[in-house]
Amino acid sequence: MNPEYYKGFIKVLNERGIAVVAPEYFLHALSDFGSLSRLTLEIADSIYKVYGYHPACIGGHSAGGYIAAILSDSFKCLVLLSPYVPEDVNIKRPTIIFGGDRDVLTPFWVFQYALFLKIQGDKVLFLLKGANHNTYMDKPMFWDVIAG
Repeated sequence: MNPEYYKGFIKVLNERGIAVVAPEYFLHALSDFGSLSRLTLEIADSIYKVYGYHPACIGGHSAGGYIAAILSDSFKCLVLLSPYVPEDVNIKRPTIIFGGDRDVLTPFWVFQYALFLKIQGDKVLFLLKGANHNTYMDKPMFWDVIAG
């Protein structure tokens, strides 16, 4: 994932007072969850050292949602954008899930809806009409909905 790809969406979040850290994860590196998990938690700890608070939420898009879900116990909430999260992941934190009705990589009813049903506790699911897997980067009209 190239953080530049998310630049416009991150700008909208920043304008609403939401700080975003977007580490560059490559899909082939996702097989090393231990290293990616440590890196993500190190980033969160660095934010605490610099700003004096731990990030409230963790989020992820696509396979990045898997990493976020695994680490969600260390955060107050979870935000997932067209996530790929295997069935064996147990999410206990309040969760917001976004998915698109035109997503062919992680189809809404197979991935987002199934995950939503599995989560125990507070959860919200949004189906974005006309949205595909990468709508979060290429369709600014959805940014305000998500940044809400």
